[in-house]
Amino acid sequence: MDSFPRRSLSWGCRVPSRSLAIPSRACSRAVAPCFGHRDLVILSYQRDCIMTNILVYAEAWGVGGIETYLLGLFRELAPKGFSFTLITTWDWNCSYDDVLASLGVERRAVFNGYKPGQVRRLKDGLSAFKRLLDENSFDAVHINTMNGMGFAYAQVAASRGVPVCIVHSHNSDVGAGGRIVKRFVHSVARSVLSGAETSRLACSEEAGRYLFGRKPFTVVRNGFDTVRFAFDSAVRGACRSELGVPADALLLGNPSRLAPAKNPLFQLDVFSEVLRAEPSAYYLMQGDGEMREQVREHADSLGVAAHVIWFEPRADVAPLYNAMDVLLFPSLHEGQPLVPVEAQASGLPVLMSVNVSDETAVTDLTRSEGLDRPASLWGEEILAMAREPRNRAIYADQIRKAGYDVADTSEIMANIYQTQGVR
Repeated sequence: MDSFPRRSLSWGCRVPSRSLAIPSRACSRAVAPCFGHRDLVILSYQRDCIMTNILVYAEAWGVGGIETYLLGLFRELAPKGFSFTLITTWDWNCSYDDVLASLGVERRAVFNGYKPGQVRRLKDGLSAFKRLLDENSFDAVHINTMNGMGFAYAQVAASRGVPVCIVHSHNSDVGAGGRIVKRFVHSVARSVLSGAETSRLACSEEAGRYLFGRKPFTVVRNGFDTVRFAFDSAVRGACRSELGVPADALLLGNPSRLAPAKNPLFQLDVFSEVLRAEPSAYYLMQGDGEMREQVREHADSLGVAAHVIWFEPRADVAPLYNAMDVLLFPSLHEGQPLVPVEAQASGLPVLMSVNVSDETAVTDLTRSEGLDRPASLWGEEILAMAREPRNRAIYADQIRKAGYDVADTSEIMANIYQTQGVR
């Protein structure tokens, strides 16, 4: 993985609070759209002239689902009186930094461009988090976590007197490598360290149960701009031309980074089977991630490399969904993945593994297969899905009505940021 130039961190420096010419509105009782275990009664947020300062934590930063979710949240709330500071333990890509800067979001990373060992990440990450809280004043802390160690950050925030401490689950299982140890640490952390949080959120029911167990939590969908992802035939043609894919060629793909959880080697195994039946087919893959070299070698060994289109991480993936004919998503585990939902908004059929939460199947565009089934069967399923006629333009509205539009999900988050003691 290419590394980035190291940046010195100025922990006392942050974007100052600004006055906005936004009319205040009365604070009234309301019930937010809620998809969790119970209704969430909250106060409608006030658009005051004084900034509400939010510290957002995510362990890693690059190009992926959490990044897409947070960028959408920042875009919606930054113009409405919310000031965000983003801290990550490590980063692997800085493609979104210009977007963050345009929104006035300051991003800080403890380790720039590389990922140290887990113990060092936790030790140095918590130290930097404490220092940031000690030197600044925040109205809320939003901890986006993949495991029980997120509760440690909530403990720190609560000890510094932050009134709103949100722990937000984005995963449904521990990652690859050392799974027994990881599961043990996760289990102990969620039992011993939990309790300081004022709000428990999850991107799906499964992700909530994974992190919070039997404790109550609220599901807030990973929202995005559903209008921007709606199918457009002109965008499809332009994107295919940019990629060098003929208008009548079968184009499959998966825009996720090359990480073990995304099962990229199996993706290529399936594509190899499809290519036997459709010699003019292409496969679209993001060219970045920790498995990059291994995946490229596998493509060479299968003899499919000439038909794989590698693209650099990009902020706008909507045109790629327009260009594709089927999304292949055979993940080993997920929380509430955003990619297959974005794909459905574009009217794109999705073949995913049974390990992906059923909550992802928002429309009739999805089918699931077991990872124990041969790649040839997956290939046959893809070909059948690609041949089915459909009106791709109707699905964005279905996704919006299912609660995935960022305008709705950001409103929920704004309320929680300005409400104390909500669980």
